[in-house]
Amino acid sequence: MAWHRGPEVSHGNNIGIHENGKARKPGREVVITRVIKAPKEKLWKAWTDPQLFRRWWGPTEHTAPVAEAELRVGGKFRSSMRDRSGNDIWSTGTFREIEEPRRLVYGTSFSDPEGRIVPASYYGMKGDWPRETTVEVTLEDVREGTKMTVRHRGLPDDENSRQAEEGWNQSFDKLEDELLGTRGEERGPRSEEERRARREETEEPEKRRERQ
Repeated sequence: MAWHRGPEVSHGNNIGIHENGKARKPGREVVITRVIKAPKEKLWKAWTDPQLFRRWWGPTEHTAPVAEAELRVGGKFRSSMRDRSGNDIWSTGTFREIEEPRRLVYGTSFSDPEGRIVPASYYGMKGDWPRETTVEVTLEDVREGTKMTVRHRGLPDDENSRQAEEGWNQSFDKLEDELLGTRGEERGPRSEEERRARREETEEPEKRRERQ
């Protein structure tokens, strides 16, 4: 849902299911953690309200023309990302676990505009992608706002993991700016130095002293 390295990210392995239904090689996992100066209820709405989701979803210079969701366990969603040339990438999926306002788990797949699942190669993407990957979002109250942790499981290889990681980080830059009212003028991707500075601003005083 979807590229270089972002804040507090780790990679791991997990088992996925290939498009033919057979077990595939262990997939990669990307984990991204941010502290955002907003209550978790506001972040929850940003993830689950389609109108709010459209405002930040997708990497820099991408928009989200369509976002639809039936927020219940077993409910479906469908969304699109559009680049500056007008090319769309569609996705669909199913909500697996919903614990408002602290945890959301869903499976996601590439799709055509009608919501039919398609292989990643449909959009020219390389790699041994599974039919579905899994995203887990957790929101935790901390002194400086909300600690948001996103785990994306089932990515096919290191290169696709790096691309997904940067895509998530660019989306989260937009999410953070949207929640804090700092969208302002259009700009390019935020650098790792900018992300590190923003992260240090939200560190708890004890952690800041330890780092120094």
